[in-house]
Amino acid sequence: MLKTEDRFGNVGILNQAGNFIVPFSRGYQLISRFHDGRALVRAANLPTAYGFIDRQGNEVIPLQYASAGYFRNGLAAVQNFDGKWGFIDSTGKQLTLFKYGEEITDLKTSGYVMIRSQRLYGSGCSESIRLIPAKSFMRM
Repeated sequence: MLKTEDRFGNVGILNQAGNFIVPFSRGYQLISRFHDGRALVRAANLPTAYGFIDRQGNEVIPLQYASAGYFRNGLAAVQNFDGKWGFIDSTGKQLTLFKYGEEITDLKTSGYVMIRSQRLYGSGCSESIRLIPAKSFMRM
């Protein structure tokens, strides 16, 4: 696959035969590399929104997030337009509530995460995340 860009800044993907699998008409400003079979895409129009495509070019998770990270072990951190972060699976199913206030700072290949929310830090996996006060965290 080959990523290409038109003169207006729209990004598309061509297959080996030179045919578009993601045409410019989709209006993507960004298409990332594929991680776990999904590529992060960003809309060129406002409001800027993120979603995901599969290797066939299908938009499998609509442009509906204010920000998003890459998939790791079938899990991605996404931010809603209220500024809260949560997790989705590769089908777009919401796995956690959107309740993390700042940022999911790291999503390890093992599936574990580091989260910062105001003055709290936490770690865990998609099923169980435990936040601890920053003061306690700093003494560890």
